[in-house]
Amino acid sequence: MGLADLITVTNVTSTMGEFSTNYQLQFMVDGSGLNGSGEHANGGAGLHWASQSGTSSGSVTFTLDETHVIDFIDIWNYNEVSFSNWGTRNFDILGSTDGTTFFNVVSLTNFTQASGAANYTGEHVDVTNFTASHVRFNIHSSWGGSGSGFSEVQFNSVAIPEPTSLALLAVGLGFVGFWRRRKT
Repeated sequence: MGLADLITVTNVTSTMGEFSTNYQLQFMVDGSGLNGSGEHANGGAGLHWASQSGTSSGSVTFTLDETHVIDFIDIWNYNEVSFSNWGTRNFDILGSTDGTTFFNVVSLTNFTQASGAANYTGEHVDVTNFTASHVRFNIHSSWGGSGSGFSEVQFNSVAIPEPTSLALLAVGLGFVGFWRRRKT
């Protein structure tokens, strides 16, 4: 796999609400709770998104900064110590290029429940290069908690060299070939 580019999420909305201002949607896309090794903390307030109590199904929609070819998604399920049963168990990932019409990308059943440990590494989900400007998670159930949530979600695209970079590479390789030929 080539180098990956982290995709910027500009907005997150949900039909499931937020447990409180300490468990906002933005907390699952802002890196809060992640350390430099990609491990998520297990503390409470300000580190995760949790739905309103009594709401364990619904949808979360992520608006990306532009249209991307998404290669994989790193997902850290809800990891608050003693509350990992609020983690999402069954959900569908959908994509859209217009924010209105969505297509199914993958359905995840029995998505791994978070450990509740301070060094939780999350899951790497390969999604076979789909093009989208919006991604939706249709959540069907949690691991038994009275709500659902995620600690962090990161969308990634494979870095594709810009045409000018490819042109410079071609010129450089041509020069090396010319120089080697001239030397012999």
